[in-house]
Amino acid sequence: MSQSIPHLEPGLQIGDYLLTQLIETAVDRQVWLGEQISVKREVEIVCYFGPDPERFLADIRVKAMVEDGVFGLVYEAVQAEEFIAYAAEVLPERSLARLAAEHQPLTPLEVTQIIAQVAGALSSLDKRGIAREDFGPKEIRFGPHNNVRITNVTKSGPQTNDMPTRRAFVDTLVERIEFGQPGATRMTTLLEYIKGTETQSPIPWSQAKSLALQVHEQLKASPIAPPRSTPVLESRQSLRGVTIAGLIFGLVALILGFFVFRDSSPKVETGLVVTVPAGRYPRPNGGLVELSPFRIDATEVTIGEYAEFMVAWQMMTFSQRSDLWLPGRPDDKTSIRPHDWNSYYPKARSRGTWEGRRICLECPVFGVDWWDAGAYAKWKGGHLPTEQDWWAASSSLIAATGQKSSWGPVGGPGEKIYGLKGNVTEWAGKFSKDPAFPISSPKPVALGGSFKKASKGALTREWLESPTLRRDDLGFRVAYAVEQ
Repeated sequence: MSQSIPHLEPGLQIGDYLLTQLIETAVDRQVWLGEQISVKREVEIVCYFGPDPERFLADIRVKAMVEDGVFGLVYEAVQAEEFIAYAAEVLPERSLARLAAEHQPLTPLEVTQIIAQVAGALSSLDKRGIAREDFGPKEIRFGPHNNVRITNVTKSGPQTNDMPTRRAFVDTLVERIEFGQPGATRMTTLLEYIKGTETQSPIPWSQAKSLALQVHEQLKASPIAPPRSTPVLESRQSLRGVTIAGLIFGLVALILGFFVFRDSSPKVETGLVVTVPAGRYPRPNGGLVELSPFRIDATEVTIGEYAEFMVAWQMMTFSQRSDLWLPGRPDDKTSIRPHDWNSYYPKARSRGTWEGRRICLECPVFGVDWWDAGAYAKWKGGHLPTEQDWWAASSSLIAATGQKSSWGPVGGPGEKIYGLKGNVTEWAGKFSKDPAFPISSPKPVALGGSFKKASKGALTREWLESPTLRRDDLGFRVAYAVEQ
């Protein structure tokens, strides 16, 4: 096959397709607008003249597999005398590149929509193991109602580093965010998470989609933003100042270890929730009580799970954070960062050693106080277990038995409740009086044994001096109500 570009003209017919207008020329190909004659449909026709037709055909086969509604559809390949071509869907002309060239601003709400759609499409490819070429703002198009369409850039072979795509996508959106609107700083922070830094990896596209959707729902629930004003060019300097502030905020979050990294090491199964059935269960102080069914985490909340909460926290408004705090929070209590997080989280991410013990993302989070644990539980739609919840869970048939109060990754085989005797002792949801001191005031309670204190195993109770206490053997899990 010749590597020189043959002379093609409008009106040339290739199989069922007619070339009408040349729109782009590259070293080894031309892109034409055309018509599919049999169905009178406008199409885009890519004609390839390069030295590797087999690879080009392999790429076409992959492109034709992608029918997710975001990437442009590829219809079929066509063999001509001097070249190979394929016909594809004609995408909308309005692109992110054109929007940038015309200095059109985007509200934070609009940015969340764009991020969620692009990240969702790329995450879908990642799950299916489909590779893609690097692409930029001109390949991201907007259809009716701002639905995102992306030029079909999928290809055969393994996926390579997509940092050029991330940088182009993020940099364009950061420049377009309309500051002064609710959510602008949160969007800038999220975009920096997506892009990553020279020292920290970017978040997965699946997580970018999830966080964008969270912020989207937050912004929709917020008071209506002020009307958009016509952008003024001389205001770009002030916008840049706000952008830099947002980026610095995001970078600080990254440096402090606020986001979750992919880890290729084998994982234990986390995030399981089991149901404790209705029945008569022992009370902590004696006797029996009839309980309705409830649900409870099969394991302690892990370091990796808590790190996701810390990322989500950065995306929340002040009001949304306030809604997660348990009653009585001190005015100076504003952070949910565990004690020694900056030291132990990097070690957990690399499956290293911290304070003489092996640590990983699947180990229980620790160094959290009662308000940290309670905020996470409310974020997950649940609550910290009461002492009665704990006694019922530990005496049910689904409680795992024979555990040692040792340190390590959470979980085990089957849908059972693990960690009641260890790894870490766990925060209870309510304060109570120590029976040994009946005239004392109610105090916060830690439930179960830990790798440091086996004591009575699952039935261990420890009354603590303060809900602000943070220890390296104190964590938590979440319980959930069951709707009747």
